[in-house]
Amino acid sequence: MLELYILDDAFQPIGLVDQFTSFIWTRKYYDTGSFSLYCDTKYYAMFQSGSYLYRSDDTELGLLESIGFSQSENGEKTVIVKGRFLKGILADRVIDKVQNLSGKTGDIMIRLVNLLAVSPSDSNRKIPNLTCAPELGYGSSIEVQATGDILLDKLHSLGKEDELSCRISYLHNNHSLLFEVWQGLDRTQGQSDNSWAVFSDQYENIQSLSYVTDHSSSKNFAYIAGAGEGEDRTVVTLDQTNGQPRRELYVDARDLQRKKDDDTEMTEEEYTAVLLQRGKEKLEEYPLVETFDAKVNVYSSLEYKTDYDLGDKCTFLNQDLEIEAETRITEITETYENGGVTISLVFGEGQTTIMQRIKREVAR
Repeated sequence: MLELYILDDAFQPIGLVDQFTSFIWTRKYYDTGSFSLYCDTKYYAMFQSGSYLYRSDDTELGLLESIGFSQSENGEKTVIVKGRFLKGILADRVIDKVQNLSGKTGDIMIRLVNLLAVSPSDSNRKIPNLTCAPELGYGSSIEVQATGDILLDKLHSLGKEDELSCRISYLHNNHSLLFEVWQGLDRTQGQSDNSWAVFSDQYENIQSLSYVTDHSSSKNFAYIAGAGEGEDRTVVTLDQTNGQPRRELYVDARDLQRKKDDDTEMTEEEYTAVLLQRGKEKLEEYPLVETFDAKVNVYSSLEYKTDYDLGDKCTFLNQDLEIEAETRITEITETYENGGVTISLVFGEGQTTIMQRIKREVAR
């Protein structure tokens, strides 16, 4: 049974929400999750003095950010509570000084959080109870220069390039917070380490389907302009056309400096790598989007959080459209209403994957 607890800023329980009209919990792989809760007015005072929403079956906390009240024409009163997952606190830190970092993508993400939120030079910037998981070498080797970015936005843009996610887990035994970088499981048919998750009309686990492609705002070729003036300005190009029609983007990266933290100059190779990294991040903002909407058969053999979960790479097959795709689950929305739960999935996004929405209704 789903149990929702209101916690204060010291993670101590204030009360239990055991009755509600609707509870929507949206998990996101490349972004910050969010929630909304509609419940009786008897909980209003507790929410006003609370800081977090904790569900007993999950390690992610909800930040209580919006608490409202509404009354309908027939006099029905409802408290409306909304917020983001705990990872949202990293949006309150900015990269205030130039940071030149090299290494694996996941390790750089962890170092940025350590620098700005766990062990910052200014102790007032430290987020209480927060620690970082060890660097595990996830992702590719990159060169990054960052300054002025919102920390959370930078983490998302870095992670997305290597299909990585990050989260802050709440460890209720000692009320500590753990930042970690992670990647979903590979459940495609081409591997043998994990059980397969195949969504297909052949297996009768899809009840309805719609498909749309949209390239109206996509870009696949970037000119990245760095330091210098006029003809002396450094400009590099990044080609991700892969045989498709060229769609150009101009990236003004004048803010990327040639000097390192020790005041030495970057080599041309190092500076080019930094510029190309900026180009990759910007092209990620202009993807070719393919959208799949499907409703999954409630009686299918695939079980949520057992056979598939957020971040898992799955296989999609459709005979009519002659499509075979391998793509990650990038969003899951759990909707609890009227004694039941609906699980909605979004698969993939970006230039080389497919965005699909899969809805599954199960009885609670």
